[in-house]
Amino acid sequence: MSAYYTLLTAVGASAMANGAAHGTPVVLTQIALGDGGGSVPSPTKDTTALVNEVYRADINSITQDPVNSSWFIVELVIPPEVGGFTIREFRIDDADGNAIYVGNCAAETKPILPDGMTRDSIYRLIVETSNSATINLSVDPTIAIATHDYVQGELQKLDHKQSVRVASTVNIPTLSGLLTIDGVLLVEGDRVLVKNQTTASQNGIYTASAVAWTRAVDANSALKANAGMVVVIESGTANADTVWMLLTNDPITIGTTALVFDWIAGVRVTMPLGTSDVTNASTDFVQKTVGGMVTKSVTGVGATLTLTSVEAGNATIKLTGMLTANLNVIVPAGVTRGWTVINATTGAYSLTVKPSSGSGIITTQGNSIKVYSDGANITSSERDIIAEHVSAVDPHTQYTTTAEASALDAMAISLHMGADDPHPQYTTDAKVDAKIASAATSLATFFFMGQL
Repeated sequence: MSAYYTLLTAVGASAMANGAAHGTPVVLTQIALGDGGGSVPSPTKDTTALVNEVYRADINSITQDPVNSSWFIVELVIPPEVGGFTIREFRIDDADGNAIYVGNCAAETKPILPDGMTRDSIYRLIVETSNSATINLSVDPTIAIATHDYVQGELQKLDHKQSVRVASTVNIPTLSGLLTIDGVLLVEGDRVLVKNQTTASQNGIYTASAVAWTRAVDANSALKANAGMVVVIESGTANADTVWMLLTNDPITIGTTALVFDWIAGVRVTMPLGTSDVTNASTDFVQKTVGGMVTKSVTGVGATLTLTSVEAGNATIKLTGMLTANLNVIVPAGVTRGWTVINATTGAYSLTVKPSSGSGIITTQGNSIKVYSDGANITSSERDIIAEHVSAVDPHTQYTTTAEASALDAMAISLHMGADDPHPQYTTDAKVDAKIASAATSLATFFFMGQL
């Protein structure tokens, strides 16, 4: 037997056997400590009392060892104001005050403030049983004391993390040194949300250092960094006062799983139409939410880029990369719908959106345009679509021909001018009269041709 040990007493063995037979676990309630009368005692299974008891308190927690299921860890916390004695022996009692376990330990003094120092003391005693069902693991929560380490550990598991000073906006080649991130020069110990790494498994919350950065203690394991983790950004040109969430689903292996963060709240800077990167919350997010967006690169494509029906099913088409020739972007024929086309390309060539046959629209680099398809041609306005539509048999009697539309425009002006003109800044009476005369001629010509 080793010099220091824990024993199940004869009384304890009997209580365990009785509990196993009747299905009533033994309830361990208190730990008593003793000083051994000045020396370390050698308790036996027949020991029922300590040599010299100096302190007794309720058990703080009982937990089963995660590796050895027959081991139980019984914890006692001695507050800082209690002490002035040396611990050499202990016993663990049940609810009836019987000594279930006894043991000894190396001498350890519990100081108090008059001794020149004080501290919380935590004693964890390991006991063993062949039948884990014979020990009750419940402890009265009103008397349990949460240790500092326990509280810190639990706080670090929460999804809402301590705020960070800044968040990255681009890939950081080397996560080390006191860098300038989003316009802010870091100091030792600053917390940084890294979210734009080319290798996304490097993303996460870090503590900045003059040497290599380390992952923050509240986000350095899967238990602490999991799906739904939220962090607030304090400073920065683009990300100050914003809130970001980890979108990656569990299970997560830190350093292996690609971590993806997205903006969920806070003030963002205003960005140009068509900008959609992770630094500006999310023109991209909104475009994808409102009907979807597909991004296609034109680099190396040549003269034709054909969209699939799935790609053309998105409401927004963003084109990126360098043009090397005049390019036709082909949308599926027979599709009647509209798209927002964002031309984010470079290169001194034209980019036309069109069906495989029929006319199309040339888009301007650096801008977005709303285009419409009638199934055969692409136009840039709904009015053009109506004009093309009514050139065939018109199924919608509320529409009309271009000539009728012009005449109706003139008639509307005439009716409008029948009363006092509320908008004199728009035209003169003479111009209106001329417009009415022109409209009348158009109507006369139209009706005459109709009689033919």
